[in-house]
Amino acid sequence: MIPDGIEKSNTAFEGETFTEKLKEEAFEMYKSETSSRLENSNENLSDQIENLDLKEEVKDKGTIAPSHFSESIMLKHQVWESYDGVFCNYFSLGVDAVAASAFHEHREAHPEQFTGRITNQIMYIRKGLPAAGGCFTASPPTLRNFVEIQVLKKGASEFEAVKFSKKLRGLIILNLQSYGGGHDLWGKMKSTTKSSNVFEDPKCDDGMLEIVGVTNIYNMGVILSMNKLGAHARKVAQAREIILKIRNDVHMQIDGEPWLQPASTVHLKHFGKTTCLVPKKHFHLFKKSELCGDGVGGSADK
Repeated sequence: MIPDGIEKSNTAFEGETFTEKLKEEAFEMYKSETSSRLENSNENLSDQIENLDLKEEVKDKGTIAPSHFSESIMLKHQVWESYDGVFCNYFSLGVDAVAASAFHEHREAHPEQFTGRITNQIMYIRKGLPAAGGCFTASPPTLRNFVEIQVLKKGASEFEAVKFSKKLRGLIILNLQSYGGGHDLWGKMKSTTKSSNVFEDPKCDDGMLEIVGVTNIYNMGVILSMNKLGAHARKVAQAREIILKIRNDVHMQIDGEPWLQPASTVHLKHFGKTTCLVPKKHFHLFKKSELCGDGVGGSADK
């Protein structure tokens, strides 16, 4: 799956057509950020916008070809920046990304303290737990106050808004049902549950994304420790594409690599597939049409 980041329609834009669409939406963001600072100034905002050649700025960075512009764009310190990335397992924001960020920052500053798997796990708890609201420290804010979710469901032609609990402090978007060492946060689908009428049993190669939520770091800890016994996160949505509109800074991570994300719009969608070996006990995780030969090979989304 590929996260990118500026709101667009379902049709792809290429060449000059995409450039103009990108500029229009980028300039709207630019106006909202700078108009208040220019109210008492003689500078003309429209003149500034006309002089801003976004296409050349992106090309000069050497990060993307002119025929396929980055769709992630944000204004930070008056500089336009772009980013595209690919994840295989999960993308998340909120409480778990805060913990991952605290661990990552300490590891970057003191690499000599991280000498093995057990030591790393202990350090993750020592640094990540207090940062994410454990040990009687303040919890990260609930996400519904500054995050909006829009999804494009299977078979749908338009995005629709998704409401989620105001208690959630973490949202995790799953491509594969494997998080934090192989934990299945989505959980088993049971015909007797209410959610079974809304969601489908996820597959590794179905081109779909699952959104789950956690309320705090303790909730996350219970889910991970009791996952083999059936504990799972709260199901939020299932979709082919997801748009996150974020109004405040928030910690994010892709497959365990964290960063602090400024206010932006993030667009998650299917990117491609890769062939992998699959043991027979995991055949149920794949669509039968994707298994080849005697079933030892399969394709997983990314």
